[in-house]
Amino acid sequence: MITTPTTFITGAGASYGYGFPLGFDLVVDIINLLDNLISYEEESHYKGDRYSVLRNYFQKKNQPLDLKKFRLRLYGSGTPSIDRFLENNLEFEAIGKFFIALAIFRRENPRVFNIYDSELARRGNNWLAHIWYNMTEGTTSVEDFKKNQVSFVTFNYDRSLEYFFVKHIRNFYDKTFEEALEIAKSIDIVHVYGHLGEYDSLRTENEHYIQYELYEDLLERLEKQIDHIYNWSSEIRVITSKRDEKEFENAYKLLSKAENVYVLGFGFDKLNLKRLRLRDIAENVEVYSTGIGMYKGQEEYILEHFQDTMFHFVSHESILSFLREVY
Repeated sequence: MITTPTTFITGAGASYGYGFPLGFDLVVDIINLLDNLISYEEESHYKGDRYSVLRNYFQKKNQPLDLKKFRLRLYGSGTPSIDRFLENNLEFEAIGKFFIALAIFRRENPRVFNIYDSELARRGNNWLAHIWYNMTEGTTSVEDFKKNQVSFVTFNYDRSLEYFFVKHIRNFYDKTFEEALEIAKSIDIVHVYGHLGEYDSLRTENEHYIQYELYEDLLERLEKQIDHIYNWSSEIRVITSKRDEKEFENAYKLLSKAENVYVLGFGFDKLNLKRLRLRDIAENVEVYSTGIGMYKGQEEYILEHFQDTMFHFVSHESILSFLREVY
């Protein structure tokens, strides 16, 4: 069990190992989805009924839908992230968020969590399985499991954390889905920039239920799922001026209670650092962070930011090897 209050901060790099895209890759995914809907062989020639489904739906929402214009502007922008593009192109906010949601939902693949036969397991980077092993070690009942003091602060929109814990609790402790769901809620997960569904989104009776297992088939079921995708997309906040401080306050409360803080796949954006107040935390608690893929100048800036604190970069080739050393 993990009985010492422990908080994991996860960025896009943490979800990347489970098949979710980084910022640039998400832009490419969205462009590919748009290409799936639009054919440029003839002016205003669209493939199949999917475009009609989108057009009619957005018309009912009194929102313009010009996929061709959106695609041309996004493709020509050279943007490293869809969030940055939408920040400067507010006319595309609604459709942009819709395609963010669609792209991420299509990356939800439950097979990546199977430690016995997934490609991820063979690459040896299933870091969630390492945390799960430590949370279940020494437990013989659900009551024991609930003694874990683990929480997550995530900058990611996806539902992978929620799905992982519900699935594993259900099978490890022989519980029904509903029982596993309630047990999993003992693990606090704060999505600071919104989410595409928290724990209750996994309930089949949820008004806006999207099955986690759909992933690649979701585009084929666009007409049936479009309302759900749109509603969940409204829960994410990509525009800086529309990002409130409530979830950051919730995150700070978790971090303030933690005795161990681990930062996984986080990009250390200056605004995110400021809002998270991680330096304040590192003045009182040991904070260990991955630094995978960072360039020298970035590392120097971060170390300067955390000077005279208990912040540590631990260099490793993967999040899993990092966790094995520090925890």
